[in-house]
Amino acid sequence: MQLRELFVIGQPGPPPACTAAAGENVTLLRHLGRIQQRCTRLITELQQRIADLEAGNRRLHAELRRCEEENAALRQQLGHHEASELLCRTGCLSLDQQWRDERDQCRLDGRPCPHAKDEVSTS
Repeated sequence: MQLRELFVIGQPGPPPACTAAAGENVTLLRHLGRIQQRCTRLITELQQRIADLEAGNRRLHAELRRCEEENAALRQQLGHHEASELLCRTGCLSLDQQWRDERDQCRLDGRPCPHAKDEVSTS
């Protein structure tokens, strides 16, 4: 199509070919605007989801640290218990009950001797 075919001399307003192209541009721009709004909404939703996941991740890390600390404390207590048991067995059972009083209580911690019952049942 040549330039002179697009413009009809003496006719008011833009030529019909320009009007059709302008209408198409308006339609395309409206569609682009809707797409941009949708993308903005999706990005906002994703940013919120990321923030929620990061908060959950921080919460889980804090819980993991707490569990690890509890585990370390339990291991330490277990080690103390095993050491106490070793002292009990070597100092009392193998050395004629030197840490046990006449009431079968431990002289180290004041608790009833857990091994006194074992000796009564084996005698």
